[in-house]
Amino acid sequence: MKNIPKKENEIAQRIRARRERLREQAKVFHRDFNKQLLVFLTGAFSFMAALVWNTAIQEIITNYKTEIFYYLPLKESYYVDILFAFVVTVIAVVAIIIISRILKTD
Repeated sequence: MKNIPKKENEIAQRIRARRERLREQAKVFHRDFNKQLLVFLTGAFSFMAALVWNTAIQEIITNYKTEIFYYLPLKESYYVDILFAFVVTVIAVVAIIIISRILKTD
């Protein structure tokens, strides 16, 4: 009869340990979930901002197309698109480098 309370105590200890591990795993999951949600939302808002900038820059190009064609050696319209893509890429790379240096944590 003395072994029964001892076994019940061991079982209770294992249950408490298991609950504690589950609580810790839930905390880790919750933290990782929030981190990934933040990354997702940041990416979504960045994408929306990029679309708005794309529209604005395309409007500028449309409004000044004749002036842009005047300075380009070739007069096909896809050259304007290539020039636009190149300029935006250079600006994006420079901005990413600057932001990375500012936010760098060593």
